[in-house]
Amino acid sequence: HLMEEYEWFHLGGDDMFIIPNNLKTYLASLAYTHGSPRTTPYFVGRRFKDLSHNHFNTGGPGYTMSQATLRKLLHNIEADQCSPNLKTPKEDVIISQCLTSLGVHLTDTRDAKGRERYHHFDPGWMMDYTPRKR
Repeated sequence: HLMEEYEWFHLGGDDMFIIPNNLKTYLASLAYTHGSPRTTPYFVGRRFKDLSHNHFNTGGPGYTMSQATLRKLLHNIEADQCSPNLKTPKEDVIISQCLTSLGVHLTDTRDAKGRERYHHFDPGWMMDYTPRKR
């Protein structure tokens, strides 16, 4: 099975853009600091809150799972807490809820300055972004 050949698995749509060397360097830093992805569960991506204030990794920029996380997901995908029969376009929310119920928490992907590494919005939108005044 391919799961044993790779340490990291990235899920994303056909409109996502990745700089592989940056992703590889960042994931290597996690493994160096916190433990091997073969044995340590990581669920890496851009955290959002849904309307119920539950956090999830949004599917826009994609999200990355360690081998340990994928193994846990595969062994529990049919469990009730993973909603195996739910039909929804919100796979990112469901996967996040499932993994959280299995004890796998979202990995904070911000750098030392608080900047995000996984970006949900396209670069043009980000360049022209002005925060709303409250």
